[in-house]
Amino acid sequence: MNRKNTHPTRARIALVLLSLTATLTACEPAELETHGADGVADAQVSAATPPAPEPEVDMIDFGEQQALRMTRAERDAFIRAFIRMLFGGGWGTPACGDTVCDGGEDCGSCAADCGQCPAPEPEPFCGDGACNGDEDCGACAQDCGACPPPPPACGDGACNGDETCGACAQDCGACPPPPPACGDGACNGDETCGACAQDCGACPPPPPACGDGACNGDETCGTCAQDCNVCPPPPPACGDGACNGDETCGACAQDCGVCPAAGDLPGWIGVTSLTHKLRSVDALPADQAVEIEAARNEFEGFQIAVAGGSGGRTVRGVSLSTLNGPNGARITADNAVVYKVAQYDVPSASNDEGDVGEWPDPLVPDVDPYFGERRNAFPLQVPANRVAAVLVDLHVPTGIPAGRYTGTVTVETAHGAFDVPVGLRVFDFDLPSTSSLPTMFGIGWNAGCVAHHGSYEGCGGDAGVLHYGALYAKVALDNRISLGQMVYFWPRDDNWSIFEEAYGALLDGSHDGRLAGAKMTTLATHARWAANPEESVRRWKAGVEARNWDVTLFEYVCDEPPYGCQWADISRWAEPVRRAGVHTLVTTGLPEATAAGVLGSIDLITPLMNWVGPNGAMGTYADYRNWLNQDPHRKMWWYQSCISHGCGNGCDTSHGGAFTGWPSYVIDASAIQARAMEWFTFRHDVGGELYFATTDQLTTAWTNQCRYSGSGDGTLFYPGKPSIIGGQTDIPIESQRMKLIREGLEDYEYLHLLEQLGEGAFARAQVDQLFPSANTVTATTADELKAARRRLAERIEARN
Repeated sequence: MNRKNTHPTRARIALVLLSLTATLTACEPAELETHGADGVADAQVSAATPPAPEPEVDMIDFGEQQALRMTRAERDAFIRAFIRMLFGGGWGTPACGDTVCDGGEDCGSCAADCGQCPAPEPEPFCGDGACNGDEDCGACAQDCGACPPPPPACGDGACNGDETCGACAQDCGACPPPPPACGDGACNGDETCGACAQDCGACPPPPPACGDGACNGDETCGTCAQDCNVCPPPPPACGDGACNGDETCGACAQDCGVCPAAGDLPGWIGVTSLTHKLRSVDALPADQAVEIEAARNEFEGFQIAVAGGSGGRTVRGVSLSTLNGPNGARITADNAVVYKVAQYDVPSASNDEGDVGEWPDPLVPDVDPYFGERRNAFPLQVPANRVAAVLVDLHVPTGIPAGRYTGTVTVETAHGAFDVPVGLRVFDFDLPSTSSLPTMFGIGWNAGCVAHHGSYEGCGGDAGVLHYGALYAKVALDNRISLGQMVYFWPRDDNWSIFEEAYGALLDGSHDGRLAGAKMTTLATHARWAANPEESVRRWKAGVEARNWDVTLFEYVCDEPPYGCQWADISRWAEPVRRAGVHTLVTTGLPEATAAGVLGSIDLITPLMNWVGPNGAMGTYADYRNWLNQDPHRKMWWYQSCISHGCGNGCDTSHGGAFTGWPSYVIDASAIQARAMEWFTFRHDVGGELYFATTDQLTTAWTNQCRYSGSGDGTLFYPGKPSIIGGQTDIPIESQRMKLIREGLEDYEYLHLLEQLGEGAFARAQVDQLFPSANTVTATTADELKAARRRLAERIEARN
């Protein structure tokens, strides 16, 4: 058998391989690899496109070391062709029934080779469990689920989303009205006239009730003394056992007794000096004749005292006659003012020298010297077993000869009129109207407005502030005191008209006060609050100088640092003012200012008088003299304060010897304490006196002056309202303490005049004799002081 017939299958396979090789060569991206016995000969056909993932490859072994490497798809095609060949279908011709589904056969054309076609997919229908076709939630909720609710919309009948009663009342309903609120124009909710007068209107006044502070309705002094005051006593009647009303010894001897013979002075009238605080419980002074001494242009006062006896007495008036002097010289009665010396009730002693109870202080004029109105000083009712006093304050005019003047003061009582002899010695020299000692006594900017009218608005605003500031300053000048803080405001530009109208007369001496020609000695600038302190002070200083107002301008930089300000503030506040040429004042001592490094910023150093002296906490007098001698622009003032009686709280009494014997301005200190200050001012070459306030408690002065454990510290006036003192016009009421301070300033003029006459050593010797130390002034009597003044006056007369 030849080789060809021996291997018919191999021959067919070879033909298939050749055919398949051609087929594979045309395929992409297949690889054809032929392995021979001698090794491997590779032939590759690669597609131009990037290779796809390499298909899974199988090997078909044809024997004789021949193999064909192809993909599985190529293998399957090869097997199908091979099957057709084996079963007679021919090698390359597909036919239905050849078991191979190819050549365009499918399940429809040849189910024998390709199998039965699958049953057709059923048409979608609602309920087949699948949401397909044109089904949706609206058409077939069974398959697709229920549709979501529509978005909220106003008018859909539901109040949802961001709908509110304000945005959609159609769905959500109308909004409720807002809760009641004061100011909404409706009186509702819990609003009332008391809680919301804006909506409900002002409440009607409450019905009158006893105890509401107003005497109204059918209330009377009989039914409600609490509101209407105690009913006055019944009118006097002869035979009621009291000599009162218009009863006299002539009209009703039954009550007033038999009238004394003319010229006789009853034992219930006495006389004492101004330097005596006559309390209502004191014994009647024994003197019954007035003997006083004064220089020209000096004030000198004396007191007429009346004892009430067992039944009380009535003083209807006191008047001074003309005083006749040498060569027909006369001092007329219009040079005197008569005052009732009223009592102030001290609730607690200021210190161990003080006492509770009534103390003389407010001076109510019979006819005031400022508006000429009669006040209610008389009739003066003197209670039983008490004494009362009337002050006759005489100004000795200039231009009269020295010598003795005599006259009488008539005391009109229900028991008759009695003449008290008056003798006056006029010394042969004059005191200046303007104090030789600068003073700076404080005053609150609106103290007068509040005390007299209740408020700034009540007194007329700015006009009222200016009025009361100037009025109080004029009364103080009559007592030789400058209220250096009286200026309400300085000119804001070059228009000085308001300033001149308010204060000009007090600065040039043209006012109509009792002390003609008296001028202010000090004036505070209040520059700290100006927008440009240096420029403002420079302008104010130029305005003052252009008007020839001879006054010490100063800036009160700080009070008692570090309490009134911090030490670091002083230089910052002081330097602009100093550059403008105005003095800077700080209440402190040399040691403190030096230690704080601010001494160079102070021109007017003002220590506490109690703490200056040998081993003094604020330095020695020699320390201050050395400091003053280094610069003529420097000045030293000083002040006394609550340290003199003890700086406690309210009216709490201060105890201990450290707080007794000093000069003091409290009500329950002795008269000599109020007068002594300036004797020490002269003795130690101090250039001026500062006192922190004169109106500190002006509003309550008649009933409550408790301050720093003392009564009256910082308050030297009383508000003279017509409801209290009578008349039609409000005026300042001076205190007896203010008159005593004036007496001390006049004493200073005697001493100062002697210094000018070259008698300074003599003057200082008189001070040392009268007041050996500043904390023992209460050991000195009024008679001793009067004798020392006489020695000073006679020495002056001898040098003139």
